[in-house]
Amino acid sequence: MRTDENLTAVIFDMDGTLIDSEPIFKKIAKRSASELGYNIEDDVYNGWVGLPRESLEKAIIESLGKNFPMTRFKEIFAENWISYTELNGISPKSGIPDLLESLVDLEIAMAVATSTPTRQAQRSLEIAKLKTFFKFVVGGDQVKCGKPAPDIFLKAASILNTSPKQCVAIEDSAIGIKSANAAGMLTILIPDTIFPGPEIVALADYVLYSSEAAGNVIQLAFNGALHEV
Repeated sequence: MRTDENLTAVIFDMDGTLIDSEPIFKKIAKRSASELGYNIEDDVYNGWVGLPRESLEKAIIESLGKNFPMTRFKEIFAENWISYTELNGISPKSGIPDLLESLVDLEIAMAVATSTPTRQAQRSLEIAKLKTFFKFVVGGDQVKCGKPAPDIFLKAASILNTSPKQCVAIEDSAIGIKSANAAGMLTILIPDTIFPGPEIVALADYVLYSSEAAGNVIQLAFNGALHEV
């Protein structure tokens, strides 16, 4: 566990970390598949959660069959996502607005590093009323290799003009922790719907269960008092 770096920035994942989007993803995936005549069981969907985009599409085909119309499914999903979120909104994760406010008060640099394409990510942050906190949003379309490769976190650190080793990364998923760890950042895991296995728990510097707890650790980190945690 690193405690000797002069930390300068916090980089957030978005889905499941900043915004409570996973329940919406599940609802929309089921609805979209149903429109195509397919049924997604809960246990099947749960096996897809946290997979990288390429692996996710492969898993969907394996689960629903080689004739599953993936291209049309993605089109319908996008349409349903827009209509649903316009009508129902997207909630921030519990404690996130207060955490972001406290980081602003501490004048700590922040960015978002998400696998979601940039334009879509900015829309989701706007709907969740979080966009004003972030000048910099790095989406999956801005890097060649997505998570679990470190590229997206490295790009976020570069945009913030800081060393990756001086950044705290906050994630909810296994692939996100792998990505941030590979970038050399201090990592905080706040599990969302799926609790990662022991390998990921060991890889994360901190495993916490609320944004409030993460805020306490971050304040200690920036005060150089991590040894007290």
